[in-house]
Amino acid sequence: MLVKACKKARIFLYYIKINVKWFLYIMWHILKKSICTRSNKNYLRHKTIIQRLLDTSLSKNYLEIGVSTGGNFAGINAKYKVGVDPIQPSELIKKIMDNNCIYHAMPSDDFFAKGYSGTNFDVIYVDGYHEYKQAYRDIMNCFEHLAPNGVIVVHDCKPTDLVVGLPPRLYKHIDPLIKMLNREAWTGDVWKAIVHLRSLHNDLRVFTLDCDFGCAIISKGEPESLLSFSQTEIEAMDFDDLCGDYVGMLNLKPAEYLDTFIMEKRK
Repeated sequence: MLVKACKKARIFLYYIKINVKWFLYIMWHILKKSICTRSNKNYLRHKTIIQRLLDTSLSKNYLEIGVSTGGNFAGINAKYKVGVDPIQPSELIKKIMDNNCIYHAMPSDDFFAKGYSGTNFDVIYVDGYHEYKQAYRDIMNCFEHLAPNGVIVVHDCKPTDLVVGLPPRLYKHIDPLIKMLNREAWTGDVWKAIVHLRSLHNDLRVFTLDCDFGCAIISKGEPESLLSFSQTEIEAMDFDDLCGDYVGMLNLKPAEYLDTFIMEKRK
């Protein structure tokens, strides 16, 4: 019986074409174990965060970097909104496009490079390419178009495990079965952009809400605290560095802290 069981196990490993490391990873998910706890018990979706920040803003102007098919963008209630994504607009986006809802089918770098000269935005949502340097570049470009009391929201700043937090160059090699078990969740290494801001910008207030794979809130102002990493050190970091100190690296706050932040902005 033991021999038969071992044979079946070998066949299974061969069939799904993964090594023992990935097999153990699968078992880990099946048993619902995790090295780092998923932070969705007190769940607050990024869409809700964006809308609440917009509702308390003056002009209610909104920019979204990384629209994809438009599920989030279409549902945001704003006086004026602009979406940017390399793909052509989905049918959903086409239905809502008008003079107050503009869509630019181009990479974010091209959008900013061409010199957007429209209104400044009260809330800017960044959910583009999930790679450290691209995310950082998007954030810094957004500041050129942010209203004086505006806020930038960055999604996917708290990966829940090693695979979810892999940068694009590594994630593309992950077995499709692993991705499926993770429900296609992928944050990339966007979190490094947050560590970068908290290390090398002393004029920004940055914190991350512990919900929906980590939603960073960025605004101009005095930081609560600063990290002391150089860019070289940040580039060399991996998931283990983050997992060892989520709170310190991301200035992690409970989802409820959004209420405190909004009240402070009203003063």
